[in-house]
Amino acid sequence: MSPNPNAGEFEAGFYLGVGKAATLSVINILGHTLYERGITGQGTHTEKVKLGSYVPGIFLVQLRSGKNVEVKKIIVVR
Repeated sequence: MSPNPNAGEFEAGFYLGVGKAATLSVINILGHTLYERGITGQGTHTEKVKLGSYVPGIFLVQLRSGKNVEVKKIIVVR
């Protein structure tokens, strides 16, 4: 994830096998999903995320593909 911290816009970089389906989500510390997008794999991938007008805080960026789940922490400041 970069940049981290950020002002609500960042890039999530990951590898997802060609043709594999995944869901990229941003979740606040209360467990509410603020952003969610379905993705089809194409190897190395960079996804731009814009959270818009959400309040500053610590958020979890989650990539789910089948039974695999990867989670990273991101900090949003204003």
